[in-house]
Amino acid sequence: MNVLNRIKLKISRGEYNFSDHSIYDKLEIYGLTTEDILNAVSTCESIIKQTNDVRGTRYVILGSTINGMPIEVVCRFYNEKIYFITIYDYE
Repeated sequence: MNVLNRIKLKISRGEYNFSDHSIYDKLEIYGLTTEDILNAVSTCESIIKQTNDVRGTRYVILGSTINGMPIEVVCRFYNEKIYFITIYDYE
């Protein structure tokens, strides 16, 4: 199973978390919700694996919010869950 399908499976099973307050700060800045993050994963156009983080491999997903805004979602696998770390607008 490829990484994107593993992430989608974790989401469908409710096996995900939002890392801490920083992601909620970003959501507020961009006027988005957690549903926009999940939508970006489901509309994924590309995924980039980043291995240069001492905390472990992370993935950058390029997708779209519910309203079609392109965003990058950064996440990683940890303790059998997917953790959403942060988001960036992609404009």
